[in-house]
Amino acid sequence: MAEAVLKTKLVNFLAPSGLWVGGKVTVTHSTIFMNANAMNRMVQDGVLDIEIPMASIRKVSLEWGFMTKIVCLETDYGYFYFRCFGAKEMVSMITKMYVSRALQRT
Repeated sequence: MAEAVLKTKLVNFLAPSGLWVGGKVTVTHSTIFMNANAMNRMVQDGVLDIEIPMASIRKVSLEWGFMTKIVCLETDYGYFYFRCFGAKEMVSMITKMYVSRALQRT
């Protein structure tokens, strides 16, 4: 059975190449997925799909951005960023989830 999707948002995320890529973020209980949209897939190459295990998240923060705020995920693998409307609510939801997972491990 597939894992339940908790939230999906249209976003721009910072790809490893340093470009902001349009697409979507999908949050499940165990993973955050960042996927580029079709237009970006036609004109970009390199890594356009990112999977971040919830267990690897160390900190979630909200950064200032013009028009939309930026969600910063500090993980075991480095920093990942995405911007969207409703970023504050995304930070709150992801924080609750990774704190809950951390408490389960202890």
